[in-house]
Amino acid sequence: CIVVLKLLQYFSRSDQPIADQIRPLRKYSHSGEINSTVADKNAVMAKIKSAYAPTAQAVSELDGITIEYPDYWFNVRASNTESLLRLNLEARSQTLCTSKTQELLNIIRT
Repeated sequence: CIVVLKLLQYFSRSDQPIADQIRPLRKYSHSGEINSTVADKNAVMAKIKSAYAPTAQAVSELDGITIEYPDYWFNVRASNTESLLRLNLEARSQTLCTSKTQELLNIIRT
């Protein structure tokens, strides 16, 4: 509890938003959440799993599918209320983030 109060005190001393203050501390570039309309959510999820899971460091299906590699990770999950898949990806560089995001969107959207 004291740690949280100290952090709040630290952040309150600046005129910058907290997001701007912590941006230099981020280790990863991120895609943000990208929504894609799909006809068959389960088929696309299966295609992603078969393409990426065999070579991944870790795979979790707790909330959609999360796949981890040494330099990037991503999560694709289905919306419960719409015909959407939601992609979130983080990578060690912006170049890798952009490349892998586009690679996955090509699978999701075709």
